[in-house]
Amino acid sequence: NALNPQQNSHQTIVKAIIILSHLVRTGAERCVDSAWDLQISVESLTSYNSAMVKSITGGVKGGRDNGEDVRLRSTELAKLLNDDDAIREARAGLREEGSIAPSIGFDDYTIPEVDNGPGAKKDSRAFGSAAGNAIGAGFT
Repeated sequence: NALNPQQNSHQTIVKAIIILSHLVRTGAERCVDSAWDLQISVESLTSYNSAMVKSITGGVKGGRDNGEDVRLRSTELAKLLNDDDAIREARAGLREEGSIAPSIGFDDYTIPEVDNGPGAKKDSRAFGSAAGNAIGAGFT
């Protein structure tokens, strides 16, 4: 579990919270159900202090507290998970605004044109092709 402070660094925990928050807002309904299962872990991170996390041997690691970002992001996510209407609004708002990035396909890619000066051989390399031949064109 990436939300476990005894097994992961504060950077890993922040990444896990960011991903979980993104999945709650943009993922399938099953992602929201799974996030609710992790709600206790998220709420426990609202008081996270990286200097007070116990090490493998059972002693406190000590040092500087780097847990501010963990506390901030986990508090925001915990508030979102506690309010069903807020989740619905966040999910509907993203769909209506069209703020979810559109998929990028082959039609969106344009071949870059490079001018290496007069007399230079023209190279038509682009994504999916090499020297004018499509990659894999020789395979049947």
